[in-house]
Amino acid sequence: MILQKKAEVCSTIEFMEAQNIPFFKQHVFDHFRVSHRQGWAMISDGSKDCRHHRAKGEERCRRPSKVTNWHLKEMDRIMKDEGLEARKLSWQELGFEVGLEGVHARTMGNSISYSRCIACQKKWCYKRTATH
Repeated sequence: MILQKKAEVCSTIEFMEAQNIPFFKQHVFDHFRVSHRQGWAMISDGSKDCRHHRAKGEERCRRPSKVTNWHLKEMDRIMKDEGLEARKLSWQELGFEVGLEGVHARTMGNSISYSRCIACQKKWCYKRTATH
């Protein structure tokens, strides 16, 4: 949300300056409901421009993934080579097989783009339902 406001404030100020329209920067800050201090921090020279995609080689905004592409390829290889036995493994067991320790099962599941197997998704049913 703050990055969006920053982009709006910076774009508005740039437009007003490009068109030679007289204005007060504080009025722009007020319009976008940004405090005086936040507004000046947004437009300062050391501020990072968030309106464009990051340049190649520029630092990412979030922390690096614990599950790398190499780990994903290894997990995929294990699933293909070992077949049904590998498909029975939990996400954490599969991660342990490729050298990932201390990674939460949800992180592992979110990293892998497919569910474990079709048979795991089938539900059990009552006997009376199966006989009908």
